[in-house]
Amino acid sequence: MEGNVELVLNQERISAAPGAIMLVPENTPHGFSNPGAKRAKLPDYVLSCDSREQYFEELAELTKNGRQPNQEELLEANASL
Repeated sequence: MEGNVELVLNQERISAAPGAIMLVPENTPHGFSNPGAKRAKLPDYVLSCDSREQYFEELAELTKNGRQPNQEELLEANASL
């Protein structure tokens, strides 16, 4: 993610800075906006239920103790989908 992104989730506004991971539960009304003056980029992953748990377990391991995974590690985790 680049720039600042705002997630609207069930009428609640949540600000996210670069490096944040946002999870939108299934069947939850949501939207995204860019509240800043700079361009923002946000990867959007839609995960099937079968692979979702494994993917988030890998993300949890990669981000343990506040660690910031690099792009290659994130792409490897994504490949498991």
